[in-house]
Amino acid sequence: MKNRLTFVVIAILTITLASCGENSQEQDKTAIDKARLDFMAAFNKSDANSMDPLIDQNAVWLVPGFPTVTGKDKIVAAYASVFTTAQGKLDLQPGEILLSEGCAVLSGDFTRTQKLLADHTVSYYAGKYLMVLNKGKDGSWKFTRDIWNDMEVTDLSSKTPVTQSK
Repeated sequence: MKNRLTFVVIAILTITLASCGENSQEQDKTAIDKARLDFMAAFNKSDANSMDPLIDQNAVWLVPGFPTVTGKDKIVAAYASVFTTAQGKLDLQPGEILLSEGCAVLSGDFTRTQKLLADHTVSYYAGKYLMVLNKGKDGSWKFTRDIWNDMEVTDLSSKTPVTQSK
């Protein structure tokens, strides 16, 4: 009888702990997707200050065609600088989220429209992104790495590349 009771208790604990892990992963994925949405909203409002709490202190941005930007302050300052010359609309499609012990990788497709404020020239871009996030001690997820490819396209519906004839 004692062995049976021990077995039942162990079985209940195992099932409970397994379901807790699944709930925790789903909560983490929801929080990561919210960070993606918050980042897009800040970008689309040209609001570098709203990006600040989303980015890890030691973050690294690997920007296509530019030197690596290291550190939250420099990344936020770079966005602030860009927002003084261009206005954009970014659409980071929800993608795959891989989780592993306080670290997550988010990847997917994106499109971006960019309008230069000086002459109102509009350009369109499409590509893939990969973001790494770390979970802080307070439970919040912050972007620690961001890399993407940028392909200028004629329009966002066809995603036909612009021919480089310059």
